[in-house]
Amino acid sequence: MHGYEIMQNITKITEGRVRVGAGTLYSLISRFENEDIVKKIATHENKKTYILTSKGKEILQEELNRLKELVRDGNMHLGE
Repeated sequence: MHGYEIMQNITKITEGRVRVGAGTLYSLISRFENEDIVKKIATHENKKTYILTSKGKEILQEELNRLKELVRDGNMHLGE
């Protein structure tokens, strides 16, 4: 996805709970590129397209697991 698509996707996936501004997004993309989390795969009409690298997918999976554990802990606290 290119930057604007990423912003739209974040808003859609989170049903509007999370909105990322362009400045924040492009700063993060730059950092993530430097850290080999995302990789630019194309540039077309000033739109740069990125994909997650294997390192990025691993980080995403670790974060998903961490959040699942938090939900489990919260459910246990609530007696569910």
